[in-house]
Amino acid sequence: MGSVRVNLNGNVLKRVAKLPLISSALQQASSVYMGVKGRYPLLGFVGGVAELGVRSASTAALKQAAPLLQNLEPEIEAVNRFALVGLEQLEKFFPILQQPTDEVSV
Repeated sequence: MGSVRVNLNGNVLKRVAKLPLISSALQQASSVYMGVKGRYPLLGFVGGVAELGVRSASTAALKQAAPLLQNLEPEIEAVNRFALVGLEQLEKFFPILQQPTDEVSV
């Protein structure tokens, strides 16, 4: 039985975000969101306020969680490696992940 070479470098979340199917879906969703915000000023205002709130809350949470994340760094790295192995398997069995959404037919 041949050995499987797995690329354990990098962050699994960044790799998932770079998959053509995921990346193009995120771009389309962002484009629709920006279009709706532009078309409906009140919704644009509410969306902008919500975005600021999420950014502020995320920044505050990250500052509070930083010491805990530093302590858990070895465990986080182990989970990341395990997830990278799983991602390699998903990419192997689901080649559709390498296609942008406009090339995927149902």
